[in-house]
Amino acid sequence: MNLIRNGKVEGPPSDTLPEEKNDEFTGILKEIDALYNEKKYDEVINLALPHINNENKKRALEMRSMAAISYFYKEDYKNSLLHYEEILSQVEKVNASTWFNVLMSAVFIKDMEKARNAFNKTMEIWDTDPNQHLTVYRIRFYYAQALKHIGLFNEALEQLEELKKTYIEFKITDDHFLYVRGVPFMPNFLDLAKEVFEGLNIDFPTSDWLMGLKEKVDKDGKEFIKSRYENAKTVPD
Repeated sequence: MNLIRNGKVEGPPSDTLPEEKNDEFTGILKEIDALYNEKKYDEVINLALPHINNENKKRALEMRSMAAISYFYKEDYKNSLLHYEEILSQVEKVNASTWFNVLMSAVFIKDMEKARNAFNKTMEIWDTDPNQHLTVYRIRFYYAQALKHIGLFNEALEQLEELKKTYIEFKITDDHFLYVRGVPFMPNFLDLAKEVFEGLNIDFPTSDWLMGLKEKVDKDGKEFIKSRYENAKTVPD
């Protein structure tokens, strides 16, 4: 499950440090960066936490963000959420990525009130400013994945229904076409849908849901669906 790594947080223009302190901070951040890339999340947290109350707000937020994402990948979602909520309280302009990270952390501790609120906030920002790091299609996809993971299959299906409309609208299922528009590849979408349907005890290959999608997409999409589920006798040609 992915988060958006938003270690670089915008700060006020005057938010600067003397050069020697900047150099020291840069060295620590590089070390944290290397540890993070090696997935040494405990070490990242140990290095970052002493700096989350740095006198320089921008630096403090960068360190808190690194701690938050490391907690998430350690599956310590409670602490991940705690730090992302603190980031929300400190930044002047919250981007969709930060709300998305709150969303994902909240889902995994099954705090659905916070998760649904964060999802709505993420979508509100995207609606007013689509130039976000994540597209609305990927937001829905990752949210559906998380909901499936905690067993909320009906809510996951709601997100997949919205995504299904996207594939029907675009019709084209070519990977490159979808990639440049930030839409999950169809095989990934269908694999997730199959898992959700299995969670609902509905046979996916023979479902009207899948057939409805097959009827609306392009030839390549039709052939892909047919080949993926060719062993299901009731799938029409």
